[in-house]
Amino acid sequence: MIAECYLDSPRVIIVGAGMSSIALAIRLKQDLHLETFTIYERAKEEGGTWRDNTYPGCTCDIPSHWYSLSTDLNPDWTQKYASQGEIKAYWKRIFAKNDLAKYAKFNRTFKTAEWDEAAAVWNVVFYNTLNPSETFEDQAEFLVSAAGGLSNPSFQKQSLKGLEDFQGNAFHSAQWDHSVSLSDKRVALIGNGCSAAQILPVISKDQSMQITNFMRTPSWMSPRDQFSYSDRRKWIFRNIPLVMRAYRNWMIFFGDLRWLGWTKHGAAVRKTVEKTLIARMKHIAPAKYHEILTPNYPLGCKRVILDPGYYDSLNKTNVHLVADKIDTFTKKGILTVDGTEREFDIIILATGFDLSSESTGLDIKSNGKTLVDVWNSKGGPQAYLGTSNAFFPNFVSLLGPNVASGHYSVLSSSEMQITMIINLLRPLLENGVQSLVIKEEEEDRYSDEIQSRLNNTVFSQCSSWYRNGSTGKIHAAKPGFYFEYWWRTRSTDFSKYIQKGGKSLADSQHTWLPQSSLIVAGLCVAAGLYRSL
Repeated sequence: MIAECYLDSPRVIIVGAGMSSIALAIRLKQDLHLETFTIYERAKEEGGTWRDNTYPGCTCDIPSHWYSLSTDLNPDWTQKYASQGEIKAYWKRIFAKNDLAKYAKFNRTFKTAEWDEAAAVWNVVFYNTLNPSETFEDQAEFLVSAAGGLSNPSFQKQSLKGLEDFQGNAFHSAQWDHSVSLSDKRVALIGNGCSAAQILPVISKDQSMQITNFMRTPSWMSPRDQFSYSDRRKWIFRNIPLVMRAYRNWMIFFGDLRWLGWTKHGAAVRKTVEKTLIARMKHIAPAKYHEILTPNYPLGCKRVILDPGYYDSLNKTNVHLVADKIDTFTKKGILTVDGTEREFDIIILATGFDLSSESTGLDIKSNGKTLVDVWNSKGGPQAYLGTSNAFFPNFVSLLGPNVASGHYSVLSSSEMQITMIINLLRPLLENGVQSLVIKEEEEDRYSDEIQSRLNNTVFSQCSSWYRNGSTGKIHAAKPGFYFEYWWRTRSTDFSKYIQKGGKSLADSQHTWLPQSSLIVAGLCVAAGLYRSL
């Protein structure tokens, strides 16, 4: 039971209704018995990235049983790597199960927020997505950004020059236009990252279309061990206690060991794996593409792709791979730097997402400072444990700077952040605290530490979406094992925060320990036994 609240149900505003937002809302209800929160979502329904990305072949590259809530495991995943539709259905079920619709306001796009120091509240403005001239104002003692990093498609003007002149259909992979038929069309697919690698094998099955895939940088592609779960396995997951939990924890335990491959000490192992992957590529892809498909940067520096059939699709007669740099888009198609103009009916932009400060940072203001300006002054986005920002009291981000990992589920990171957020909210409920804000020196110390560690990893050895394009600061990835981040977020050291109001928390820590963490080792052993079934 919670002690009597000093703030009669402090208000919480959550921006976004994706998986992190849903997970947080559930924990607010369950852990704090707090229901005075509102979820604002710019779209017409919940779902986040799994609502928006509906392109052909869209599939998660993290195993399904790991890409689900630790508090709501799903015995009915059909495949090891679930499709977009199945993941979306899972989150919609969780949303409905916890009756979150009554806390949500849809078609509400975040506009601005300003911290009122005297009143210790955030004044937040939203606008109607369907009618931007209509605005709405709300107040809350606590503001959460759950907008996510992969929510704003990248339309870099310098690389998409002249696109507005193209007279055919053009759309981003995250904004797939299902009203446009690809059959009997000349299609340009820009990019060969995670999305493009999933799109090409599917659309190329239609031999009536001619597809040209424009590749800027080759990707490292590893075999994808996709398989379907049998009814027998699903029955075991559903009916035998702890087996599904053990299976998931086995994935976590052994997946975490892969971090060693991202460090400078893993160079020898990486070289061996690189040779194996290049040999695989040469065995599958046409010989004429071998040279341009060979990466010239270390494995893991960019996101490693689990190959869904991309290499094999390059053997099809209706698929052509081009590594020539695009100079400009024209009325009829694409002009490359070598002077060749190719004509197309449709252009698909699988160009990733914008992770700049301006895109990922909400337009919030506190004591004359904006979050974007602060981030720019620091050389790129940063936050203490990827969650708390100096100068912005009672504000936190889910999946903020330096939270992504190259070797485990981002949803796990989100759940660990939520534990930290619960710890920060509890004093507002129980101790009469009005606000908490991380000290600037603590945020800088944390950022300097992880940047130093990241500079000794493969993340620092190439240009990628993990890094700030102008400063080189690695603002997306974080170093270390899964269990390290779990350990650092499980308790909150309030001496690192500036506190306003209430009894001093400087000498206290709050710790939240999930019961399952006490038996991880045993579950991993059990999972190993399960694999023999």
